Amino acid sequence: MIVVIAVVATGAGLHVAAYFIEHNARISLLATVFSVAVPVGVLGMLYAGYRYLAASDRRAVPGT
Repeated sequence: MIVVIAVVATGAGLHVAAYFIEHNARISLLATVFSVAVPVGVLGMLYAGYRYLAASDRRAVPGT
């Protein structure tokens, strides 16, 4: 469920960035950058955690 939330938040951040580029946003550049960077960072951390857990599972099985 958290992956879906992070993907939706990334899309919303990209939408905010598009508004900022069109000069229709009322927020600063820093807020625009964070609206994209934070959800992408969450996705990256989830992926890194998955890779770590999947790799440790493969090491635990003998013969693989």
